[in-house]
This record gives sequence, structure tokens and C-alpha cells, in this order.
Amino acid sequence: MKQFDLIMPCYNEEATLRMLVTQKIVPLRKSCGKRFELDLRLIIVDDASKDNSVNVIKNAIAIYGKDWDITLIQNEQNLGVAGATDRGWNAAKYDWIVEIDGDDIQLPDRCSRTAELIKKYPHAGFISLSRICIDATGKETGRVYLIENGHGDSYCAAPPHLRTDIYCSGFHKYPVDKGAFGCSMCIRKSIITQWGHLCTAKQERVAQDPPWELRAFMSAPVVWSNDFACLYRSHGSNILNKNRKYATL
Repeated sequence: MKQFDLIMPCYNEEATLRMLVTQKIVPLRKSCGKRFELDLRLIIVDDASKDNSVNVIKNAIAIYGKDWDITLIQNEQNLGVAGATDRGWNAAKYDWIVEIDGDDIQLPDRCSRTAELIKKYPHAGFISLSRICIDATGKETGRVYLIENGHGDSYCAAPPHLRTDIYCSGFHKYPVDKGAFGCSMCIRKSIITQWGHLCTAKQERVAQDPPWELRAFMSAPVVWSNDFACLYRSHGSNILNKNRKYATL
């Protein structure tokens, strides 16, 4: 049985969390099909939301909590996305951690496809699938593939060439010749344990994905796939905004 902890930080996501059952829980539960027997744990970290997010989550747990292990962690103060994600990772118990954005729509075969790649590449430490972009209303705006002009998946047994100068230079740049998407990543918990946690001090609030991608690239073989993991919602308040900050290693 392949086991995954699904970590979903959220802050003031009441509007999109109302679709939690139909767009997150149900599709991912469908991943537990005949091809792979999957054990999925969902850990939701509310980062001191000021809206009704917590009650929406509790209602979803009341509906599905008997059939699926769903945990709600409530931050007393806002820690930022890195701090909220860290709390979810601390609560994880399985070998593989799947990151879920609070405002994205998960595709039904995301976890089963990830399990296939883990079986195919047992030494991998980091897996990133591709994504379909949507706007705030849910309309598709584009498809982003990790493997240009290619199909299927790609495996890198050694850490890719690290372009830290580009990585540190600013918005939407990646530290390797091939990028990765935090919204569709899966990482071994041992890599998180190895490197420790990101700084969560208020003055150092950062986007957590690129630092963890870089750490993973330096720690274990990497797998990219052109299979889609999710519908990635692009809007002014998410990770695509131009106020993005980067963490140090």
C-alpha cells in the first residue's frame, strides 16, 4: 500500500473551501482505485483565517471524517505560507508528502499517478507533475508542461545543474534547467527532516516552494511528469504575485 500525507495550508479561503468536498476530497478519494491501494491522510492547516474558513473545514470533516483521516490544525497567529506548511509537515507520519494549495482543484488520478512514478523510480526523492492554469472564476487559461516537446516522464538520477544565481534573482525563476511546481509536488519526508524548517519570522515571510525544490534537487533523484496534477488557480493573492520573496537554504 502506498501512503501519502496531503498537506493543505489555507488562509481566508472560505469561498474556495466551500468546494472542498467536490473538488478536493472526492477527486482524491477516487484515487484509491483498483490499480493502487492508497492510504491518504489530509492535514489542513488554517493560518489564523479571519473569515469562515474554519467552520467550512469542520463541516467537511463532519461529512467525510468517518471515511477518511482528516486533521485540522488551527494556528493561533498567522505564520505565513511557509510556517503553516511547516506545521502540516510536522504532523505528517508517512514517507511521502503531497502539497495541496487551498484554492486549487485536484485531479482524480493525481495520487495514483504519483504512486505509479514512485513504483517506477523507487530511489526518487521528489516528484513534480504538470498543471493546468485557471483564473479566479475557474476558466482555463493555459497548460504548463514540465517536459518541453515530450510525453510521459523524465528521471534525473543525479542532482540537476543548480543555477542558484537565477534562483535568487527574482520572480518566477527556477534553480534548475527544469523547473518544478509546488502545487503539484510530492516529496519524501526524510528530505524535510534532513534540512529542517524554513524561517517563519514575520519579516522573513517567504514562498516555501522554491527553497524546498532546491533542497530536494540537492538531496535525491528527481522525477518530472507531463501528467497533470491539478487545476492551478492564478490570481492576485497567490504564489504568482510579484511580491514573492525567497528563503535562503
